[in-house]
Amino acid sequence: MPFSQQSLWRFVVIRSNTYQACHRDYGAGCSMVWLTTAYINQCSRDDMLAFILCHEISHGICAHGKEKTKLRLSKAPAQEQEELSWKLEYEADEVGMRLCARAGYNPYAALLFFKLRLHHKKTSLPIGQNPHPSPAQPVAKLQSGVQEAIKEYEESNKQNTSIADWQKTKWESYWNPFHNYDLP
Repeated sequence: MPFSQQSLWRFVVIRSNTYQACHRDYGAGCSMVWLTTAYINQCSRDDMLAFILCHEISHGICAHGKEKTKLRLSKAPAQEQEELSWKLEYEADEVGMRLCARAGYNPYAALLFFKLRLHHKKTSLPIGQNPHPSPAQPVAKLQSGVQEAIKEYEESNKQNTSIADWQKTKWESYWNPFHNYDLP
């Protein structure tokens, strides 16, 4: 489902030691993103967590669920399904990295996320049964687009007052119990 102002998003955290995150489109403008505590614990930076969430949101914005459903219903060969799945994952990586940049999160966190994933052993699935490419492949693809995302990140930070800047200028007056709370 393409993104609109009318979209309803739910975010769910599942207690688990497995590294999983997923987007589900429930129709009628309702989408859900869930991820496991293992992923959250792996994120050493907010930027990395933002990338995971933006990656999953990208699946919804780009209507990947519909594309996968159409392919499954067509009973395409497993290898063709895997190729489309990987194409959609790469697109979600790129769109997710750009969403992070626009939201003020460092897009290099996407590369860091996949580099950390390289250290986690994952069983190799037969051809046609692995919905995600190996973590090394997205790193190579994202490196070509990271400079454009950096420009968006820098522009985003120029337009928005960062939390750090806000804290420097407003912290004292914000927490003063005798102050009239004029929040920015």
